[in-house]
Amino acid sequence: MANKHPLGVKFLSLNVILVIIYDTMVRYDTLGWKVIYVNGDNEDFEYIKAQYEKSFNASFKDVEDDFSSKTLLNKNSKECVYNIAQNLELEKVSTLRKNRLIETLDKYILDHFSSIYSDNLNMAEYNLIKKIIKNKGIIDYIDSDANYELIIALRDLGLVFPIKINEVKKICLPENYIEKLEDINNNLTVLSKVKRHDRLFRLAYG
Repeated sequence: MANKHPLGVKFLSLNVILVIIYDTMVRYDTLGWKVIYVNGDNEDFEYIKAQYEKSFNASFKDVEDDFSSKTLLNKNSKECVYNIAQNLELEKVSTLRKNRLIETLDKYILDHFSSIYSDNLNMAEYNLIKKIIKNKGIIDYIDSDANYELIIALRDLGLVFPIKINEVKKICLPENYIEKLEDINNNLTVLSKVKRHDRLFRLAYG
């Protein structure tokens, strides 16, 4: 693999890329799943997509009555929580135990909502959060490629979580984030930065 050169890169979402290396497709992501090598002679993109969707479906966690950020983070593996921390560029967290990592990450998100918004979100993601806030923090999950990519991107930032309530798939904002997120969503300065980031995102990814 070391002497091969990528012939193309496809962005499947904010944190997932598909690299084409001669006759081999390599899927790489930052969600804690291993790199998958797929030989182009006997596997194809649909296989990669199916595997990715299987992992995504497994991320819907059963939740009953506690929708706090710490509970929702704790439903995920330490590796997944650590990857959110990496996406937010937290330093000196790799050696932390899971509980301490969750506390550190949760505090960071609460203290940095504005910069997380302005540095990462595009308008589609911003509007999805706005919709969830209007629905008191929980909406039904609608299975579509557009929703799928938005939710992955926001989940990777620790802002929304796929959950299941009575076996029904839903998307949830942590209940202790809602009030602060609502204030930020109504902040015109933050919205202006999101719009600027959205334009740059569109220029970069089309």
